[in-house]
Amino acid sequence: MRYYGSAMRTPHAQGAFRQEVVIDKSQAHAVADTLSDAEAAMAEPLSVALHAVRRAGPLFGKRVLVTGCGPIGALIVAARRAGAAHIVATDVSALPLESARLVGADETFNVMESPNALQPFAKNKDRSRRTKAASTCCSRQAATRQRCARRST
Repeated sequence: MRYYGSAMRTPHAQGAFRQEVVIDKSQAHAVADTLSDAEAAMAEPLSVALHAVRRAGPLFGKRVLVTGCGPIGALIVAARRAGAAHIVATDVSALPLESARLVGADETFNVMESPNALQPFAKNKDRSRRTKAASTCCSRQAATRQRCARRST
């Protein structure tokens, strides 16, 4: 099975973020009639976000960094539900950062405008003050090579 938008193989499988796309029958899944198309479309981003939060380990009382606030990153900000004490979100565009603020980010930084915005977080950092990072790819082409949902300590 080839996953659309995956950079795991060469050549890359282009994404399916478009109005219509032809797919193999094995990649289509029936959804309940009570589920709207918009809700069904969120199933994959939500599953990736939940996977990233789970991979990050226990978040209760932790500081969390979310890099890239597209649909998956914005859902990861919902890590607040996993008990995160403080969530910092970064992106290269204002609109995704606004979305992150709306869903619960405590602080947001546009790293295109302020590339050194995260330096204060590295200051005096030791083992007792780790920031768990659930990282996603932001929508900019240059960032698509990042590994989605990687664990960082």
